[in-house]
Amino acid sequence: MSKFATFCCTALLLAAVACGSGSSGGSCTSSNATDLASQDQAQIQIHSFAFQPSCFEATSTQGIKIVNQDQAPHTFTVKGTSVDLKIDAGKTIEQGPLGLSPGTYPFVCTIHPQMTGTIIIK
Repeated sequence: MSKFATFCCTALLLAAVACGSGSSGGSCTSSNATDLASQDQAQIQIHSFAFQPSCFEATSTQGIKIVNQDQAPHTFTVKGTSVDLKIDAGKTIEQGPLGLSPGTYPFVCTIHPQMTGTIIIK
C-alpha cells in the first residue's frame, strides 16, 4: 500500500473516531445500557462533543441532570418528542421528568448532529 493510501485510510479512521459521540449506533439495548434508573436524577455528561453515557436507561418519573463540560453550547433533543433542552457552555441544567412513555428513544444535539445517543425509558 502506498504512503498516500495509508495516510488517507488513517485520516478517514481518525475523522470517524473524532466525529463519533460514543453513540450506540442503534445497538443500545437494556442489556448493554448504563442503568441510571436507580438514581433520583439520570445524570449525563457532555464532554469532548460526546454524551456520556450515550446509551442509558431511566424511568418515566425520573428527572435528568445534564453537565456540559465543553466550551460550546449543546442540546439534548429527544427525537419525535417535545424534549429539547439547551445546555450552555460549561453549565449544568436540571429538569424534572421528561414525560416520556416507556420505550426506546434516540437523542441528538441539534447544534452538533454527530452527537447522538439512545435513552430507554422503563
